[in-house]
Amino acid sequence: MAVKRQRQGKTYHLKTFMGGQMTPKEAHIKYAFGGRACDKCGAPAEVCVRTFGDIKEVSRRSPQFLLQLARENDGQVPMVDFTYGKFVAMGRAYACKSCEKELEVEAAKAPSWCLVEIDKGPKETITEQVATQLSEGA
Repeated sequence: MAVKRQRQGKTYHLKTFMGGQMTPKEAHIKYAFGGRACDKCGAPAEVCVRTFGDIKEVSRRSPQFLLQLARENDGQVPMVDFTYGKFVAMGRAYACKSCEKELEVEAAKAPSWCLVEIDKGPKETITEQVATQLSEGA
């Protein structure tokens, strides 16, 4: 008796998301980016890049930068807890579809002690994997 496994994917049509009012990517842009514009050309943003620095490294390399961040944020340094430890939210940049590649190249030049998060949102299609089917046959 041989067991054969098959996978079948089920694709949701974009018309069924939010009653066909907008695609998942458009919803992510609207609610996550809040109508921000590209930092370079001013077109609607589709990508967000956030940079985080390890608190120990930032305080060792540039304590003046921490003081500046605290002044800009009502006396609080913007901190984020990751599994790697505590990090300071250092910067955020937005890009449109045409400027996306340039922003990714610049983000790759960040120092090794920084974490860079690139938020592109969901893919255009959402695929759901259905349960594996087992069939008998030789």
